[in-house]
Amino acid sequence: MRRLLTFIFATISMTLSAQQSSGSSLPVQEKVYLHIDNNTYFLGDTIWYKAYVVLADDNSPEPLSRILYVELLNQQGYLMERQQLVVDRKGQADGCFAINDSLFAGYYEIRAFTKWMMNFGYEEADSWLRFRWHGSLYGGFYAVDERTSYIAPINAEMAFSAGRSRSSFSNGYLHAAAADWIPGTEYEHSFSIDPDNERKNYRQYSNLFSRVLPVYSRPDSIENYRRRIMPAKITMGDYTVRWKTPEFDVKCYPEGGNLIEGVPCRIAWESMNQELERLNVSGVLTADGEVVDTLQPLHAGRGLFTLTPQPGVKYEMVFSFGDDRFKFRLPESVEEGVSLCVEQDDVAVLFTARSRFTTPHDLTAGIYCRGRRIASFLLDGKDTWQKAIYSDDLPEGVNQVVVHDRQGTVYADRLFFINKCYESRANVEVIGIPNRPYRPLEHIRLNLLATDAKGRPLSDETFSVSIRDADQLDPSFATGNVMTNLLLESEIRGFVETPDYYFEADDSLHRQALDLLLMIQGWRRYDWRAVEHPETARFDYLPEQKTIIYGEVIPLRKKLFGSKDRKIEVSCTLVNLNDDLAADDYYLFKGIIEPDTSGHFAFAYDPFYGKVRLDMKARYVTKDGEETGNIFHHDPKIFLRKEYFYPQGLKAYSWYETHQPDLVKDRRLSWEEYQEEIYASEWIPMVSIRAKRRAHAKRQLNRPVAELDFLDFMNEKWDQGYFDPYYLIDGSYNLLDNQVLLDGYVRMQYLPSTTNYESHLTLINWDPMDTLRAATHSFIALLNKIRIISDAPRRPVPYEHYHEDRRSVVEHFQQGLISTGIDSYIHLMTYPDSIRRDIDGRNYNFQGFTRPVEFYNPDYSKAKLTEVKDYRRTLYWNPSVKTDRNGQISIDFYNNSVCTTIDVSAEGITKYGQFIINK
Repeated sequence: MRRLLTFIFATISMTLSAQQSSGSSLPVQEKVYLHIDNNTYFLGDTIWYKAYVVLADDNSPEPLSRILYVELLNQQGYLMERQQLVVDRKGQADGCFAINDSLFAGYYEIRAFTKWMMNFGYEEADSWLRFRWHGSLYGGFYAVDERTSYIAPINAEMAFSAGRSRSSFSNGYLHAAAADWIPGTEYEHSFSIDPDNERKNYRQYSNLFSRVLPVYSRPDSIENYRRRIMPAKITMGDYTVRWKTPEFDVKCYPEGGNLIEGVPCRIAWESMNQELERLNVSGVLTADGEVVDTLQPLHAGRGLFTLTPQPGVKYEMVFSFGDDRFKFRLPESVEEGVSLCVEQDDVAVLFTARSRFTTPHDLTAGIYCRGRRIASFLLDGKDTWQKAIYSDDLPEGVNQVVVHDRQGTVYADRLFFINKCYESRANVEVIGIPNRPYRPLEHIRLNLLATDAKGRPLSDETFSVSIRDADQLDPSFATGNVMTNLLLESEIRGFVETPDYYFEADDSLHRQALDLLLMIQGWRRYDWRAVEHPETARFDYLPEQKTIIYGEVIPLRKKLFGSKDRKIEVSCTLVNLNDDLAADDYYLFKGIIEPDTSGHFAFAYDPFYGKVRLDMKARYVTKDGEETGNIFHHDPKIFLRKEYFYPQGLKAYSWYETHQPDLVKDRRLSWEEYQEEIYASEWIPMVSIRAKRRAHAKRQLNRPVAELDFLDFMNEKWDQGYFDPYYLIDGSYNLLDNQVLLDGYVRMQYLPSTTNYESHLTLINWDPMDTLRAATHSFIALLNKIRIISDAPRRPVPYEHYHEDRRSVVEHFQQGLISTGIDSYIHLMTYPDSIRRDIDGRNYNFQGFTRPVEFYNPDYSKAKLTEVKDYRRTLYWNPSVKTDRNGQISIDFYNNSVCTTIDVSAEGITKYGQFIINK
């Protein structure tokens, strides 16, 4: 594909270079922000959103990509819907998700990304895998990546460190006799899997836009619209939740990365309970049992202290609760290295690097911001190096300082924040009408005024506006906006609760709290090595400026490109699935292409709305170049796959994303008073709340958490690399021998523990196999749907389910498929006898762009108001309001039946990269 796309990449590279600021030739990254119409929903509601795609280096709305992907996932981590949107020249797009009222209540996640973003902001998985007893009907193992916890698509012969003989290992499943292995035991072996699949499939992305929203059960009557009910999801029988994390835990983060013996270093710390909620607790620091310092939280359960570690001294953090004492060892100090300290005031930033080496090291301190090098300084071999830089000389937002040598070894790195929000914030305010108590179904007119950072009117600017019933908003830790997200939240790892606090003021108190946040949740979003040496950067995906299908042909059993006489052709067609079509409208696209010498190909097609059928076939051509037949039939000895780039990693929810603050912020309260009410001021582990046993709940095998089209599921797995080159990918494919695909999909990152593995079994209903064995049709042609009934989350979580009516693994297999101690149930559904799929090559249900939908604004000017019962929470939504030459907008809408106070949310980005936020 690289050779095939050389010209395309060169053209885009020139565009990228032209858009770069001086000091770096690395292609600019992108960011996405979604303005969402509300912060709480019921099943059956619609989530409306406006997307803003910007260049990361200066937040200008001139993205490289013209295609945006937005996904809705439920709390367990199953994809509900994926939408594909056109990004306009202003970097904007909008859409909506209709939440089916048959779904389960819970905390749903919206995430958004461009294909270009898939090149950045991730951590690579290593090649160390765990092998755990699988407990299938035939015994055996599955392989799990130690970092990502994904079941791995391996095809190899494995020799285990336990000294056992080699065994056949295929598609992540080890075929071995169950009697040879001990249930619950882990066996480790180091090896490399297919590097291309490993790099792309097992990435953990931290740069995607993500927002978690509560979705409650629909009220049983319209009068109960204020009820917020999110019942526990129970479909697989009684279980309790057991926490895998300690009841009380403290983590330490040395500034710069390491503790150096004899060198002063600041250490940030945070304390949390078993649910990973942070706690405001106090303690002491001891050296060989003697108290040397006190530990006091400074902000949101986080604190800071300074230590000069000495060789051979044992340092501990000690916290006491009544008669209980909790001790935590500090990270081990090292003899050589660099300690890095960053201090700020309202004028400048002071950098101090203290190094300790037995031999001289040539070190450089580089300062970077959003993929650009800002400054670079040689440390000149000094033991102590200091440099002060005026804040005005640094870009606003998150900056990074890295101390490294010529070989690229990093000795210390640190994030810090430059606050210049007064320069980049444009304001929207309501003028003319106070927020008085409104009458039911009243016609309301609001006048908005938009001004830039200097108070000048913003003319001809487009942004989004949502007006909500203020009494129906949920109190939430997600208080951010487009400015806090693009400048702060998108630059660090994890969820940032109440991010607007850090932008409230630029004083010592707020800077200290922000510094703690960056020391603990900071990570290298931007690879400084790629900034210094852009020629070494590798890009797996290009910015999507056109609709293109990328694919690859792979040999099955025979060498594909070994002879010039065995050339290959690939055909691609997009078939319109709408009824009553004219003959000319049946195909949206038809084309034939010859892959390059590495087997890659690409088809460009015209954009369309909705879904079509994508058919891809490959065949050999004769020596003289003529086809082997008049009709293009797929050769089963050639495997085709379409490029798969969607992120598979699932983020862990923060405690603050699934809980509400106990106190809604009041203007009369300071932020310090507010946060003291949010985070517990004291906490006793012995009084921690444990899960209660629920009343008996029967299985509900008729309530799937997800229903997948079988062909879509298999296409996705094959495109990700889960295919076996020793079998032909056609009707002879044996899913029974590859059930790890189904089991792994349900488990994802929810692995059995060594103590509770029996409660995580996945039961697959293989009844359709009898029909398939007796049928003359192919296996893939007859299977229609996969229904998954499960309570286990696919996301990484700090707890595990423990079934009250569990049975041991041995009992499970002795008694057949009737054990009650299982976690998931998969039902395979076949087509009726008269229906089957016609499979020739690869057939996809192919997604086009999502058709835009207009928000419904009711008109009550002629309605009988006494007969109207309107409980809308979003009263008005417009993703594209536009100011006049004076920066003004007039908005008209009708109130609902109960609202007395409204909340206005206006967000956007100007053509010059300023953030539009309502006061």
